[in-house]
Amino acid sequence: MLQALLASRAVVGSARKDEHNFLARSTEKARLMEEISALKTEKEALENLRGSLKSENELLKGKVSEQEETIAKMQEKMNLDEGVLKNLRSIVEKDAAKVVNLQTEVRQLKADVERKNGKISELEKEVEEDRAMWESASQDILNKSTAIRKEYCKALASFGAEPSPFPEDAEDGASKI
Repeated sequence: MLQALLASRAVVGSARKDEHNFLARSTEKARLMEEISALKTEKEALENLRGSLKSENELLKGKVSEQEETIAKMQEKMNLDEGVLKNLRSIVEKDAAKVVNLQTEVRQLKADVERKNGKISELEKEVEEDRAMWESASQDILNKSTAIRKEYCKALASFGAEPSPFPEDAEDGASKI
């Protein structure tokens, strides 16, 4: 009986050990099942995230493509604008040279005008002097002509002749010279 008791004890110890091992395996199995479930949930979330990231990546690629196209258009416009600016600079430089030439020409023309105005003033003075001289000479001629006519009339009268009549318009003509 001792042997039976020992055998029974050994069986009970072995059963406890088996129960303890079974409990440990069951606990480990339950833990692994929970971990598998958590991993499945995490995998599903990661797959959803991967799908979201793929669609977001595609969306971003589309936006990048649009922006690259916009940048290319802007670069093309900038290049065209640079060409226009270069042409405008060239035109402005040419116009500036023309302005300088025109300013020089205007100064020369002003100097010419001043010289010509001076010459005109001199000529006007000469004309005025000539006119005064002509008037004086005309008056002298008229006075001498009148004196000659009087002397002529006296000379004819001393011979008893009368002078022919002097035309009236001749006197007016002589005074208007």
